[in-house]
Amino acid sequence: MAPQSMLDMKNSFLGMADIDWDGSTPRLIEYRAPQKRDDSQPSLNSLGNELIVIIFDIISTESPKSMKNLALVSSHYYHVARYCQHREICLDISKKNKERLQERLAYIVKSGLSSAVRRINVRGHEYGENVDAVVQLLQKTTGLKDLEWFNNGPPVSSIGVPEQVIAALRPMKLVRLYTNLEQDIARPRRPTPKFITPLQTTGSDNLYSLRMCLTFHEDDGIIKMTRILKQILLSSPNVRKLAIDLGARRRGRTLIPARRYLGLGFVNGERPPALEELELQNYLFGRAKEPGETGSFEGSFGYPGKGWEEDYWVETFDWSRLRKLRTKDWNLALKLAPKLISLDEASFGQDRAWSKFPEFYRAVPNALSTLVFPKLASLGVERIVAHASKLKVLHIHQEQFRLWGVPYNWAEDAIDAPSLLKIQQECPVIEELALDINRQGDWPYDIFDILAGFPKLRSLTIWFELYSDALLQFVQPPLTYFAVE
Repeated sequence: MAPQSMLDMKNSFLGMADIDWDGSTPRLIEYRAPQKRDDSQPSLNSLGNELIVIIFDIISTESPKSMKNLALVSSHYYHVARYCQHREICLDISKKNKERLQERLAYIVKSGLSSAVRRINVRGHEYGENVDAVVQLLQKTTGLKDLEWFNNGPPVSSIGVPEQVIAALRPMKLVRLYTNLEQDIARPRRPTPKFITPLQTTGSDNLYSLRMCLTFHEDDGIIKMTRILKQILLSSPNVRKLAIDLGARRRGRTLIPARRYLGLGFVNGERPPALEELELQNYLFGRAKEPGETGSFEGSFGYPGKGWEEDYWVETFDWSRLRKLRTKDWNLALKLAPKLISLDEASFGQDRAWSKFPEFYRAVPNALSTLVFPKLASLGVERIVAHASKLKVLHIHQEQFRLWGVPYNWAEDAIDAPSLLKIQQECPVIEELALDINRQGDWPYDIFDILAGFPKLRSLTIWFELYSDALLQFVQPPLTYFAVE
């Protein structure tokens, strides 16, 4: 912690206002310096404020309830706890919340807590005076690392980040900005939201994470927005997380297709910064339309480059830093796999193209720390243990469904005891498991015993089948407290 931050923290312990929730004037909880009653006995107070704050930060992350209990021990611990609890704050900047926001910001500043803040999450419909108040707080948060500026979407709210916020962040080089561009473009004549303009024209060195989720009905609005996104990506050199979801509006169960190419249109060497995380949910890659060529789905034609847009992404973008990939596009994933030298995690949702999983993981050149797939047969035990040196998170789960109207026996794909035992023996660093487990007539105690043997397991999620379509009855034993011995 920087010396100035420690000085601010120490001064804040001299007296800290606490809110009296009965509506009266805020009262002051006086700070009393800790005193040792017996010099012959060890005491936490001998560690000094710096180490005590570090310990409290760890407790706040690992066990927030314990932090509340520590705050009741003494006035000294109360103030340390309040300081650490302000590492992350959430601010509602809606007009209706003006008075409460002003009171909270004043409390943070007067109590010396502004130096404690590491992350600010902003929500609500932007209101001018509230935005200005948040900007003033930003200038006092000397330890700020992350600013998440999300909104509730048009027409009440704008999208993007206000210009005064971008200006306030420019001298704060180490602060990472998270924001979203989300809009249901159902009315083609709706004007472009005003807060888009600063990011589009100047970009931002602080922009770190950008999520674009657009639902379109007419082509004109979506084309304008994708061009804006492209310009933001080209002018913001530190974007590391990108999520794109461009979905067509549905009429009942019918998908209304695009008539024109609606993609980002990167050409001639253009590319975004080297990404560390990419989430691509709905994105129709385009291709250049040859003279006289026609197609049944015209939305894929019109890409301004040559050939397929997907191939341009694969060959031109820098994939060397990508750690997380989430997509439903197997064509893109399989083409990218050999280039993903830093990949830690890949997720394809509940996709049932099970034959694609081993092909993808076989092509990835390194071991992964996270594996997520719907059933054991998707990858196989041998390919799982091939990642044993780094594997910390393993999720094998699929939703129950009917395949073409025919009941599907979910239990047949649940993990068995021999397979789980091999994973336990050969993957010693697993910390998180989420598994489908079968039970027929009795609890699977053999599997429970194996789960208890994972040496570093910290998180366990078990999925049981409630009702069997194949057996047309509820699976026994029932999932009730009294059924467990």
